[in-house]
Amino acid sequence: MLVAGSSGCGKTTLMRCINGLIPRTYKGDLAGDLRLFGRSLREMGMEEISQMVGTLLQDPERQILGSYVLNEVAFGLESLGLPREEIVPRVEKALARLKIEHLRDRETFGTSGGEKQKIALAGILAMEPKILLLDEPLASLDPASSREALQASASWPTRGSR
Repeated sequence: MLVAGSSGCGKTTLMRCINGLIPRTYKGDLAGDLRLFGRSLREMGMEEISQMVGTLLQDPERQILGSYVLNEVAFGLESLGLPREEIVPRVEKALARLKIEHLRDRETFGTSGGEKQKIALAGILAMEPKILLLDEPLASLDPASSREALQASASWPTRGSR
């Protein structure tokens, strides 16, 4: 599904409701009920929501925490306490899918804006979310990288599709 509209129409706000950030992290009043796979978001904790909903922010600088690319892509999986035998192949698969294997041992701060966007996306894809929210995901990418990122995102198997 694609949600499109002019700047300021509420796309990012909607995304923040779906991924549980409103009203937990961002102030706001949430009226009604948002349901994710039949369950109210009010009943779910952020850890559970984040395993189902992957979010790629417009500015990857706000999303990247790891000093090295490999650590960044593995961060979410490590946070879940997954075993190394599961983390490594998922990280390698995400890096390969986005064609950024050559960045795996580089420092994240030394990569370009487009590379950072791909690194952040790789970390999300490695988590295998059921829903992928992309907020202006192509803003930092050149046309060829934009096509690659869209193809990788569209064809990525989620936990719900296996």
